[in-house]
Amino acid sequence: MPHFLPTRAPRLVAQSLILALTATTAFGGTMADVSALCFDRSRDGLGIRATLEQEGWHQAVVDRDGRYTDLATALVLEITDEGADLDERFARAPQLAGNFEQMVLSGAARVYEKDAALLFVAMRPLLEGGEQVTCILGMPRDPETDALMEQHGGAQDDADTGQLSRRVIEDDDAGTRSMRLWSRLTHEPSPTPLTDLFYMERLTPQG
Repeated sequence: MPHFLPTRAPRLVAQSLILALTATTAFGGTMADVSALCFDRSRDGLGIRATLEQEGWHQAVVDRDGRYTDLATALVLEITDEGADLDERFARAPQLAGNFEQMVLSGAARVYEKDAALLFVAMRPLLEGGEQVTCILGMPRDPETDALMEQHGGAQDDADTGQLSRRVIEDDDAGTRSMRLWSRLTHEPSPTPLTDLFYMERLTPQG
């Protein structure tokens, strides 16, 4: 199975794919709705994919050098060394887009699109039983991103990277572990049209 670039985000398992909102209203495709759907503990990876397809999300054409790179650019600061040169970090986005492509072509992941948003969804079984689900949503600037960052403690402004972000790590009594990140690239001009990002990894035990 292909691997993503090393991530500076806290690893939830030794071999990570990369690298709270419970849905109570109709799923619509906004930042808040996708965040809720992916984090909803009542849905496994197959359930997330089924809901997306029911709600009008379509599998995107494999596009490593186009939209996949747009999504990878939104994520790449999270999975590269924060001490490295900023331009060098963004330059690694095509490599990450290639990993997206390999995972989609192997059947390990799907990339969906709806309107201007792009959503990567992957799932894999855990050795100890259960499942890991990864969601990576990129979309143009959305006020719900601001609201979600504020709801979870407020955005952290990193002037050196031109990024606003809020990360939430949780480990509940039932053994479910998760990492959620909302972020926005504030560069002018922006290196990607998908400036706003939601990235989640959720590990759910069997049972």
